[in-house]
Amino acid sequence: MLDAIEKCRKLLTANKEADVHCESLLEDEDLHKHFKREELETLMEPFIEKFKATLQEALTMSGKLSHSFHTKITLLFRSNH
Repeated sequence: MLDAIEKCRKLLTANKEADVHCESLLEDEDLHKHFKREELETLMEPFIEKFKATLQEALTMSGKLSHSFHTKITLLFRSNH
């Protein structure tokens, strides 16, 4: 199942829609789910925010936070939304 989810995530980085297919998940029950990129982004939002906060805290504590590096991190996260 994790392989199917990872495949869907990778497809959604390049496409607006993708399907998850997992055969024989439980006693001959199959999983077939159609996802849109917006759905994945909504599911991931809490984790992304927590990651950004943790990264910001680590950079601040290290004392190595430069303006250009901070700008690059900000642009990276904005480009994914």
